[in-house]
Parts: sequence; structure tokens; C-alpha cells
Amino acid sequence: VLLTTIAGGNKGDGGFYGVSIKRKLLIVQRYRTGVGGSPCCAETIETAKYKLRGRKLRQVGRLTSRKVAS
Repeated sequence: VLLTTIAGGNKGDGGFYGVSIKRKLLIVQRYRTGVGGSPCCAETIETAKYKLRGRKLRQVGRLTSRKVAS
């Protein structure tokens, strides 16, 4: 059963870095560029957490981000 879709993108901006399930949360990590940055070169990894509530997947908590290791 499809519960939701999560938008992706190319590796540099919006592409998935990782997806996992921990403590009943779906954790999605995506590459992001900075403001005005080139879509080829990610500057941060953004993390969003989702929880199943009833038959819907809902984002919980705030988005977090960290710099991409050089």
C-alpha cells in the first residue's frame, strides 16, 4: 500500500543520501545545495523524520542539516 511519496532530485540537490528506520521512525537524508549553489555540489545533508499515524505517514520534528564532509 502506497502511503506517501517523498520528492527526490539529483545527487547535488535533493538526491537521497540515506533512508533508514529507527525506533519506528522513517529517517530520510537528502543532499542540499546552499542558496544560489550549483546543483552539482551538495553542501549539506538534510534529515527529515516521518512516523506512521493511522494510515498516513507524517513528518515529525524539525528538519535538521549538517555539512557534507569534505
